[in-house]
Amino acid sequence: MRAFRTPLLAGVGAVALAGSLIFPGIAGAAEPIVEPNRFEIAATDNGDCTATFELTDLSDGRSNWRADYRVDGEDANFNISAPRPAYRPVVVSNQAIADAIAGRANPYPVAANEATVDLTESRIVPTANTDEVKTLPGVERNETGTHEVEFGVYQGGVLHTDDIYQKVVTITVTGCPTTEDGSDSPDSIFGSLGGGSLGNLLPGLEG
Repeated sequence: MRAFRTPLLAGVGAVALAGSLIFPGIAGAAEPIVEPNRFEIAATDNGDCTATFELTDLSDGRSNWRADYRVDGEDANFNISAPRPAYRPVVVSNQAIADAIAGRANPYPVAANEATVDLTESRIVPTANTDEVKTLPGVERNETGTHEVEFGVYQGGVLHTDDIYQKVVTITVTGCPTTEDGSDSPDSIFGSLGGGSLGNLLPGLEG
């Protein structure tokens, strides 16, 4: 009986370990940035390679704020007259702005106030000529399955003061594909643990 229990427990432990490898990461939110009478921005890592971005207008509708996110220190995608270059637009401060962008000849996706983005998916963004768009790829596999993301307001206020536009919320987005995963299939995970199938991990269960 003892000879049977030892491989069974080892197999169960291996299954538990394999299960832990495919669970999402631990979600976490960064400290929001509040600019009184202007806006509040917040970003949350959801632990599954997605991030939620929030933009709240504190100006009583006097401003049309637009916010973007930047992944792993990437280069800017377009420049505007003031106050800084922009990366991947994602949320705006009211539905009227979102509708106006959606109605362009070459629209790009933005949402009013809040949006959740999957970093593995490609994204359409404006180019240097803001009447045109291009598609940026999703993140690639890396060793850690994490990516650094910055989120901030790049346009919208009547007064384009540099300080408010340089402030960004930074989060580490977790739960993304890694180079060690290769595949999310059970056989791939079990194989990496030294067995090619569930039966190999639990030999005592086979007849």
